[in-house]
Formats: sequence, structure tokens, C-alpha cells
Amino acid sequence: MIVLFLLSYLFSLQFNPINLKIVNAETGQVIPYVTYTRLFDFKGSFSDENGNIQILEHLDKQYVISCIGYKNDTIVPSKSTATIFLNPSTIELPELEVSGRKNKEKIHEIGYLKGFSVVPYYSSLPRKMAICTFIPSSDKSKKWTIQTIKINIGANKSKNYDAFLIRLFIKENNNKTPGKDLLTRDLIARISTNSQKYSFQIEGSILMPTKGCFVGLETVGKIDKKGNFTAFSDFYEKPDKPFQLSVKMVKSDSYSLVKYGGFNSWFLNNRTDNNPDTYAIGLEVTEIK
Repeated sequence: MIVLFLLSYLFSLQFNPINLKIVNAETGQVIPYVTYTRLFDFKGSFSDENGNIQILEHLDKQYVISCIGYKNDTIVPSKSTATIFLNPSTIELPELEVSGRKNKEKIHEIGYLKGFSVVPYYSSLPRKMAICTFIPSSDKSKKWTIQTIKINIGANKSKNYDAFLIRLFIKENNNKTPGKDLLTRDLIARISTNSQKYSFQIEGSILMPTKGCFVGLETVGKIDKKGNFTAFSDFYEKPDKPFQLSVKMVKSDSYSLVKYGGFNSWFLNNRTDNNPDTYAIGLEVTEIK
């Protein structure tokens, strides 16, 4: 009888769901659509629009809680810890006035800013990259620092702002695909419909790799002028097998993203003129003397 009671108790611990709420540590406001991933198999899902997470299984395993603009946190689910506080770590990039700028250092512009002809770019799962393309160094015999990201949007009919996470990757020597991220902090760029040309300054000294680097815009979502997300409307679950995490999908007019499993693959595509959203992207670099 005691054995049956213990087994029943252990079973209830394993499969009794734990509800967690994700909160901004500075403001106390809930954080919607936070990714949570199990470390042992890299499977996970999203919180809902109110920052709620329900974990149904593997309650003794470590989970990584992550969200763009916040520092990651690693937890073991527990009913005694119903609220998870994430600390912000976002730098919002100011838009620069390009015309009339004076600088003692000579600035070189490299990349694809001349037009919207076919540009090779890389996509990946689970990331949703608007574009990620390789920009070679202008002179491999010299050392350069990356100063500015320049973006030209060919078509953007959104009524709201689009938020992008700027990514800089080194080039993997083995497979010539994007590798390690050069940036150590999240850089969020807001793209509106008021202008099609943007220039965003990179804070700090980022050394340009000798051969060049991959520059990418990862889609975060749509935000209004106050910085509130507006795109996460159709939030639903696809049921999976019993006692397994459900697959959650966030859909919007601009993108859809499924987070399930540990995908880390890149595949090459071509960006063409007739694509509904076209991007020209480049860098401003200065020589290190």
C-alpha cells in the first residue's frame, strides 16, 4: 500500500504541470512570447501573450528562458518559484543623419547598396532571417572596424514598425556559412514606412574579419511607435503526443515562426527584384592605422 502511494505521489510530481510567469525585472511588467527550451534535448516552446508558461513534463530538467532584449536565465521548474525575472539587455540603435556628417577618419562603404539585383542570402531554422548575406572585406591587407549598418528597404507596406535584430556572423571556413556571432549584446533596429533608407551605428569597436562577415536582419516582429508588439495575434497550439510539449506557433502578416527542436542549419537562397520584400544591405568601415 505504501509502495503504491509513493508511486502515485512520484507520478503526480512528474506530470502535474507547473505554471510560471515571466516578468521584466526592472519594470515588473509581464514579457510575452518568451522562448523556453530544455537543455537535454533542445525542445521547447513559447509563453503566451501574458507571459505564462505551463511545463507538463521533465520537471527535474534544466530549461533556458530566453527573449530578445533580455539576458538568458537557466531554471529548474519549481512551484516555489512561480515568477521568473529577466533582466533587460537591449540597445536600441538611433537612426543617423547620413548627409552632412564630417569625420576625420576616412569611411569606406562596402556591401550591396547599389540596387536590388540578385543577392545571395542565407536563411536558417529556427531563426527567421529577413536577409543574411556575406559582405567581403574591401581590402584584406588592412584592418577595419565596423562603424555602421546601412539598410535600404525596397518594399515595406506594413502599417506598423518592423523590429529587426541586427546580426553579424563570422564566416565558417569549413562550409562557408554563417558561424559565430560577432555581437555580444542585442541590437534592435526599428524600420518604419516613413523612409526606405536607414543607417544604424554600431556601438563599440567591432573588428571586421579579414575575409569579411555575414550581415543579417532577424525578424523580431511588428511594434507600434510606443515599442509595444502588435503582430502576435494568432497564437495557438498543435497537440502532440500525451505528456509531451506542444508545438506553439506565432503567426503574423510579416512572418511565422515555429520553435521545436534544436535546428541549426543554414541554406542558401536568392533575393530577387520581384520579391515582395527586398533588402539592400551594406557596412561603413574605417581603417585601423
